[in-house]
Amino acid sequence: MERREQPDLLQVEFAGSLVKGKQYTTQAGEVMRGTLRPITGAEEQSVSGVRLAGDGGLLFEPAAAQPEGSTVELRFALDQPTVSPAVLITSSGVTLGVHHLNLMLWARGEWHGWPGGEDVFGVDTHHTLSVRIIRSDEGSVQMEARLDGRDMGYLEFGPVSDQALFSFGSDFEGASGLVGEVHGVRVAVASSEWRWQPTTPVIDVETELTATEAADLAGLHPANYQNVSPSDSPAAIIHKASLLRPTPEQAVWQQEGLTAFIHFGINAFYDQEWGHGTEDPGRFLPSDIDPDAWVRVLRDAGFRTTVITLKHHDGFCLWPSRYTDHSVKASSWASGGGDIARLFVEAAHRYGMKVGFYLSPADSNAELQGTFGNGSQRSPRTIPTLTADDDRAGQELQTFEYHATDYGALFLNTLYEILTEYGTVHEVWFDGAKATQALPNTTTTPRSTT
Repeated sequence: MERREQPDLLQVEFAGSLVKGKQYTTQAGEVMRGTLRPITGAEEQSVSGVRLAGDGGLLFEPAAAQPEGSTVELRFALDQPTVSPAVLITSSGVTLGVHHLNLMLWARGEWHGWPGGEDVFGVDTHHTLSVRIIRSDEGSVQMEARLDGRDMGYLEFGPVSDQALFSFGSDFEGASGLVGEVHGVRVAVASSEWRWQPTTPVIDVETELTATEAADLAGLHPANYQNVSPSDSPAAIIHKASLLRPTPEQAVWQQEGLTAFIHFGINAFYDQEWGHGTEDPGRFLPSDIDPDAWVRVLRDAGFRTTVITLKHHDGFCLWPSRYTDHSVKASSWASGGGDIARLFVEAAHRYGMKVGFYLSPADSNAELQGTFGNGSQRSPRTIPTLTADDDRAGQELQTFEYHATDYGALFLNTLYEILTEYGTVHEVWFDGAKATQALPNTTTTPRSTT
């Protein structure tokens, strides 16, 4: 009979949100059957994982105990050789750690060197440690370990306690902590296969530049990107990678952690994912709508930014745009004065949530009206282009000059509306889809939306 792989209890690479004093919130694709939380509050989430400074770690309490043992995997990096032993993994009464650059085992009340575990770690090197722990009915333990694709052998000892908790980077109280970064943690049943181990040992790559390479690369400076050519050696590529720096805007965005997406619009009233531009705005009749609850729940779950879809590819606008009748203003909801964008932004401000708007450059309704995908050529346009009964007439508006198609001008005018009438907008999403007509279409978007 074919063995069926059992589901993981935990598989997290920290794409979600780790809030001090609260449990970790997973992102799509991650698994957490139980609770994972910081132990002391000194832990700091980074772009690539969780930073530990020796006084904290991560504690996982599974929803169901694993009396037969478990498979545990840890991805991490050390900042420096440890002066005193630091805990890597504690599981099923067994603790593995690192001392200097050696793999260690806690047994019988003291630390012991793992056989063959001398100088197996590197500083600023990504490591993957995998452990399979199988418990007998009498409480003794058989342990198998693998590090970076290298088989570290078996050990048998015991009996030990049947503690059902798991810690990573420190003991259960946050002591004997690791100085470095945890990139991923995984817990599964004892019969589970290794998931993160390479099939072959990691081979060291020569990182020293030749004299010629050093001279050729001497003129490079830290920047947002570096050019890599097929002739570059691994050492040259590593050197170029070390010079990569995010822009200030990218750095801020990376530190945001979790960003939520809210998809809501006319399609909710047609029970369909994607509209066609033919939907009747009169059917947009939300009852008991509560953007305040949307934002509050997301805030409490650890989200810092929320993006709402103000217009999807069907073209229906959730704000009363001056440039189309295919919007909330054509609905009897709120007597034609409804504005989802306004309600959402007000709720976001109440809860300290950063605001993001999604505005699709595609527009099926505009295509039906003969604007999107009509093959028009670019021509000079002033944005905003005031309408015949524009309520902004007479105001001193900041204007922009673009060469745009018919639809490009329409799109830029709607973008101008949502970026100038709802306060600070931290993020804008542009998605898109092709017109169904054969004629080409181009959409002009500004180089900066801030």
